[in-house]
Amino acid sequence: MNAVQFDTLKLVQDLHDNAGMSQVHADGMVRAFAAAFDGEVATRADIADVRAEIRALDARIDKRFAEMEVSIDRRFAEMEASVDARFVEVRAEIKALEAKMDRRFAEMEASIDRRFAAVDLRFAKIEADLVALEHRMTIKLGGMMIVAVGAVAALVKLL
Repeated sequence: MNAVQFDTLKLVQDLHDNAGMSQVHADGMVRAFAAAFDGEVATRADIADVRAEIRALDARIDKRFAEMEVSIDRRFAEMEASVDARFVEVRAEIKALEAKMDRRFAEMEASIDRRFAAVDLRFAKIEADLVALEHRMTIKLGGMMIVAVGAVAALVKLL
């Protein structure tokens, strides 16, 4: 800061003439005042410089915030694109898994159908075998009854 320049002799004279102070008091007060503010008082130019520095700092801060906003927007756009791409990949993986599951279920269903068809064939064969067995047993039983009736008839004639 620049030192404030003021006429100490004129101030002593004004205090003595206009305020009614003694020359000694006015001189002592002005010396104390000058010592207290020696180089520590801001001038209008100092204040203008500080204001200009604040405006420059404010402009730099605004620029930095704008740059950060652009950077953040870019990063969010990149992240959004990455997430969207990953979702597309995940959806494709899900569709592939669904197709695989559909194939596996179709294979299992076909396998079960084949097994049931084989069981149905075995039951049909067993049923046909039972029918054939029933016919054979009926014929054998009929033959045995004929032989038995013939034997009983022969025994009755003999006796």
